[in-house]
Amino acid sequence: MEDCNESSMIPLYSKTHNSAMVDSVEMPDEEPAIQVANVYKSYGRGSKKTHALKNFSMSIPKGKIYGLLGPSGCGKTTLLQCLAGKLTVDTGQVLVFGSRPNSRDSMVPGPAIGYMPQELALYGEFTIKETLKYFGRLYNMTTEKVKERTDFLLDFLDLPKKWVLIMNLSGGQQRRASLAVALLHEPKLIVLDEPTVGVDPILRQTIWNHLVYISASTHATIIITTHYIEEARQAHMVGMMRSGLLLAEDTPANLLNKLEMDSLENVFLNLCRKDGELDKPGSSQDDVQGNLEAGRNSVSSNGQASHVDQHLVQIKSNRSPSRRRKSKCDLGYCSNMFKLHRMQALLVKNFIRMWRNLGFLIFQFILPTIQVSLFCLAIGRDPSGMSIAVVNEEMPGSICTTWDEGCLIFGDTGPTWVGDWVEGEEEVMVPAPSKNYSCRFLSHIDPEVLRLVYFDDYDEAYETVRHAKNWGLIHFNSNYTEALLDRLTTIGGTIMAEVSGIGVAANVHEDTIYNSTIHINLDMTNQQVGYSIQLTLAEAFRRFSEEVLASCNIDNTTTSPPMKFETPVYGNNEPTFTEFMAPGVILSITFFMAVGLTSISFIIERREGLLDRSWIAGVTSLEVMLAHVVAQFVVMVMQASLVLIFMILVFQVPARGPIVWVVSLTILQGTCGMAFGLVISALCDTENDAIQLALGSFYPNLLLSGIIWPLEGMPKELRYISYVLPQTFACESMRGILSRGWGLQWELVYLGFLTTIIWTIILLVLSAVILRIRR
Repeated sequence: MEDCNESSMIPLYSKTHNSAMVDSVEMPDEEPAIQVANVYKSYGRGSKKTHALKNFSMSIPKGKIYGLLGPSGCGKTTLLQCLAGKLTVDTGQVLVFGSRPNSRDSMVPGPAIGYMPQELALYGEFTIKETLKYFGRLYNMTTEKVKERTDFLLDFLDLPKKWVLIMNLSGGQQRRASLAVALLHEPKLIVLDEPTVGVDPILRQTIWNHLVYISASTHATIIITTHYIEEARQAHMVGMMRSGLLLAEDTPANLLNKLEMDSLENVFLNLCRKDGELDKPGSSQDDVQGNLEAGRNSVSSNGQASHVDQHLVQIKSNRSPSRRRKSKCDLGYCSNMFKLHRMQALLVKNFIRMWRNLGFLIFQFILPTIQVSLFCLAIGRDPSGMSIAVVNEEMPGSICTTWDEGCLIFGDTGPTWVGDWVEGEEEVMVPAPSKNYSCRFLSHIDPEVLRLVYFDDYDEAYETVRHAKNWGLIHFNSNYTEALLDRLTTIGGTIMAEVSGIGVAANVHEDTIYNSTIHINLDMTNQQVGYSIQLTLAEAFRRFSEEVLASCNIDNTTTSPPMKFETPVYGNNEPTFTEFMAPGVILSITFFMAVGLTSISFIIERREGLLDRSWIAGVTSLEVMLAHVVAQFVVMVMQASLVLIFMILVFQVPARGPIVWVVSLTILQGTCGMAFGLVISALCDTENDAIQLALGSFYPNLLLSGIIWPLEGMPKELRYISYVLPQTFACESMRGILSRGWGLQWELVYLGFLTTIIWTIILLVLSAVILRIRR
């Protein structure tokens, strides 16, 4: 198949080992606008590798219309994207106006080219005028010039002048609007990929007339592909492609004359048929070469070289072209990295898109407040309303409603109950109380926390716990009060003896200890509920014992543990789980809302091809990334503000430190989240991939960053992983500010700021590198 492109009548291109052009033949008076030499371009790897262009060579003079014809999949779009600088070739040479696309001195991508892709590649939320104004800003056109060109193109292409959104236009109108963008800035090179599809015949002819006019009047070079082969007769030159090869390149009249046919369609079919014979097994190339020679012969009938031959530079050919090392310029590093007018255009575009999606924007503002409200209302509060079974064998078949008050004293005659004292008389001794210490204890249980459900049968009550109808079981033996009195009398007597200086050891019988103990069986499958019940019952017994001792005028410190929890250094003696989690919740909501907002919007732009025209207009990856960061930053600041207002002002989460550092750290974490979102958007091709990656990173971050559980509760080896996550130190820093009242001078606080800044820089650089590679 190499002979298809190496006929003596077709321009020869090849490469030396150092990829330089040498041995030029007669130099033309004017350099061609486009020169393509020995280009190979493939997709995929290994067995799945597909060659889109194979040893492809062509030349297009300045100021001419070049019609590129070929079936779908023959490589036309790939060739156009290589010319526009969107793709780089594997090997070979592409020159546009004498320079490689993306090189330092090239204006392609940039204002030298107007590009219309096959896809619409326009923002549906924009009107036609807003679309043209956006691209006018990218090309640094003046406001007056944009208005002048817009008015002309709207009339010329018969487009609506009212504020009609692109998405509401018909298919033909959308194609015409896409063509208007390519013609807006009157470029030197116009690349149109099937511009007349879906356009009525009258307007199609008008478009061709205009293209002929501008090529003649402005000396612009136009490359056009079309499905309507016959309309290519109006082009100055026609190139016919098949399977990544150029079958023929000449004027339409010469092609018709050489093959003696009356239509370009028949010429193309004949060339494809003859070229296809080379692919058949057993076919001799010599047999078919003569048949192909006429179609590929670009020499005019008088034997003189055609216009193309007059402007070619031949290169010495090697049988297998060496792979040219891509320079930094080929990868886009040499283009102007930042231009204020392009940045302004991108920012305006992003804000318009946000405004046109107002419902989604409002949802983005409301969602964080809903999340914060749900957290403060549902997380961290003490459990309440839990039911617990009670089996009180002291009072079977009845519910405790009354109990005796009084004091137990210790005398030689055993336990007695003190009732009233009569002034001037001896103590009046009354018999021991009725069996009601169990009820007296139960009266100290907070009914808002525990709801008591009474049973007569122990087994029946136990089964209710097994079937998860109650959270536990409280059991009193039938002689609980007597055993407790006996136990207290023995211990109390021992205490009184020790006070009197008589050493008497307490000797409480095991049965007395067992019968005087409240037996509790809990369902501990829910740790928080189980611990809450334990705490509630312990507090009830403490109040019960204090009341009994107080009724006897005995200081309860005598029997209390010999330790006292003084005023805490930070916080209070009754901390809440809400206060512990609040710093992490603030940062995680801000972080991951920014991740979702940035990654999805950027992916939609790239997946729908919306950024392609911006790339070809000269926009750089840095500008796209910064524009998204700035636009999403405004939304993120609003989200962070609402989170802090609801968390601190509405739900009264303690904020003891400087609020300026709280706000600063929250915004920095949001910025870090946006940077992570850019990395996701650069890696993923679809929204589903981005959502899965974001969700996949959410839970490990939540579990390992100390947001819902202290790092001290993790295995030591796992903590080292936690320390490198972007939110671990930030959460500790926020706790230091909110709960301890620290400022930036504290190490734990500034470490949170420092790690957040470092992570943000790393993620932004990583996203920029990935974007450049994927371009």
